[in-house]
Amino acid sequence: MVMILLKIKSPFSNGLFLAYSLLSTLFMVLLHSSCSNEIDYQSPEIKRRLVVYSIMQVNNDLGIYVGRTQSLKDKDVAFVSDALVTIVDQTTNVCDTAILTDQDGVYVSNLPLKEGHHYSLCVEAPGFDAVYASDYIPAKVEISSATFQDPFEYSSSDALFMGLLTLKFQDNVAEKNYYELLPVHRGTGSSGEVVYSRIRPFRISNEIVSVDSEAQNSPQSILFDDHLCNGKELVLQIKIQSGGAPFIFLRNVSETYYHYQKSLYTHLYTQPENGDLMFPVEPLGLFSNIKNGFGVFSSFNQSGFQSTSK
Repeated sequence: MVMILLKIKSPFSNGLFLAYSLLSTLFMVLLHSSCSNEIDYQSPEIKRRLVVYSIMQVNNDLGIYVGRTQSLKDKDVAFVSDALVTIVDQTTNVCDTAILTDQDGVYVSNLPLKEGHHYSLCVEAPGFDAVYASDYIPAKVEISSATFQDPFEYSSSDALFMGLLTLKFQDNVAEKNYYELLPVHRGTGSSGEVVYSRIRPFRISNEIVSVDSEAQNSPQSILFDDHLCNGKELVLQIKIQSGGAPFIFLRNVSETYYHYQKSLYTHLYTQPENGDLMFPVEPLGLFSNIKNGFGVFSSFNQSGFQSTSK
């Protein structure tokens, strides 16, 4: 018990008065190890779930990565090598069982992947809930023309000379479309094979793209949909670093692919290694269409076009 003597000037008189206040405080301090108790606390078990990643592309074998969630203390391998992976073409009712490759957790299916077909995926593994997903392969969209004016201007913000890529293609009015543009340089490897290298940075100023894209997050490709240009011919202009007329991949992607890539670009932009951020922020959750698990099962249909120099 502590007694405190307060000397307070009263606002109601010209004199001083003494006020006594008794404040009772209980202090409990553990000073000796014999006074401590050990508590055996077990954190709740986090249910392990399968993680699946697979992107379908026409006329390509389908690769499926199968892994699992991990806790911070989990030191075991993340991939799953004893899964049963089944792919079904729902349009033709043909199914296939994917085979485990010599790559950790990677399974491959030879089921033909066709434009306009819908596919479902089921992955089962001992000790896990089975996971399911489905998606479709959209129609191919072709670029009708592409020209490259180089140089076009000097970018003081990038300290680079930039060229201007102008490309055109026709949107399909019959369905909702989601697009991804990838400008690249095409070259030849040491063994004579064709190799592609991404072009960054690039700048695009178009209301169709700017309304919907993550361009401010400096992504590796340009994502947009056709809600402002359904059934119209699109004319896009992209400022690209000088260095020769680029090759352009145009992907008509599924809605699942579109949402996953957008969430991935935003997630990567928030990470500490991004030099544009002064302070790191919390990582954002990635889009997933895997029922009972995590990951993505999606698709795109790709065309390519070599631009010409102006």
